[in-house]
Amino acid sequence: FELPGVSMGELLNELRTSRGLDTPVVFIADHGNQETAAAMMKLGADDYVVKNDSYQIRLPSILESALQKTRLLKEGRALRESEERYRILSGLISDYAYVLEVMEDGSFRGEWLSETFKKVFGFTKGDIGSRGVLQSLVYAPDTQVVSEHFAKVRAGEFDVAEFRLVTLLGELRWLR
Repeated sequence: FELPGVSMGELLNELRTSRGLDTPVVFIADHGNQETAAAMMKLGADDYVVKNDSYQIRLPSILESALQKTRLLKEGRALRESEERYRILSGLISDYAYVLEVMEDGSFRGEWLSETFKKVFGFTKGDIGSRGVLQSLVYAPDTQVVSEHFAKVRAGEFDVAEFRLVTLLGELRWLR
């Protein structure tokens, strides 16, 4: 696995480690066998193809597969990093906080709750989603305030509202 002046292992190490690139790499070799393919994959290749009469027919799907694999790995890494940031944030804040996603139909879906929110109110993200997000937790006299607040949020406006929610144990808690 030698190129002029550099081995495949050195090349992949330079790409992956030294430069931090996660670009897909597919090796095309003049000859090969299972051991060659295994060695290429151990070096960090995404795939390997032997140059023969039909390799050009297979190459586009191999390249597409390598690109898709790289995209999925990047998305998975980004998701794990995002979840870790939320977990750290959730553990650091002493206030109760939540993130709601506005759906296409105008409804809300619980995206995230701080640990403090869960402790204070007794509900999980799944509980709130199944109960109609926050509307079903709102103290009845504050329903109008919440409706106006959610209308502004749906319209993309910044808004701060104060209202009371009813905990799982039936106690009232203020939310701002």
